[in-house]
Amino acid sequence: MNLLAHNNYQLQDFITPDGPINFGDSVYVSIDAVVGDTILASSAWVQGPKNTGLDLYDYCLVFLNIQGIRVAIPSVRVLAGTSIAMIDVEEKTGNYPDAMHRKGSRNIGWGIAWWYWIPCGEGRLLQAFSTDMKTLGSRETKVVSDAQVTHS
Repeated sequence: MNLLAHNNYQLQDFITPDGPINFGDSVYVSIDAVVGDTILASSAWVQGPKNTGLDLYDYCLVFLNIQGIRVAIPSVRVLAGTSIAMIDVEEKTGNYPDAMHRKGSRNIGWGIAWWYWIPCGEGRLLQAFSTDMKTLGSRETKVVSDAQVTHS
């Protein structure tokens, strides 16, 4: 992978920022690239049948610069918001459909954004989200707990 070979990104399981970070803290990072689940699943398939696309669904590899250190971190991302298809249905009928096709509508609507959770050890994650569907560049992330992300 060219990003790893020529830009000195260190592949790590989680981010280890200098100094203590606590839940709720802001951490500023620059996201340089994201490799999504489609590429990861295709790469895994080439290696053999151990993992399928479903095993890697919503996984990604985030290349970022934090405090001058370039790292690549296996992370999770989801696309969230209210799709235009659901808005149209609600306006016409006043009801949401019982089921929507998982990938049946375009990525347009209200509040559509990519949400990322990047491990930083000890049950902590950096939470980031896209702005206008753009993820790359400098951004503020928040330190959240595993429990905050999985709370329903």
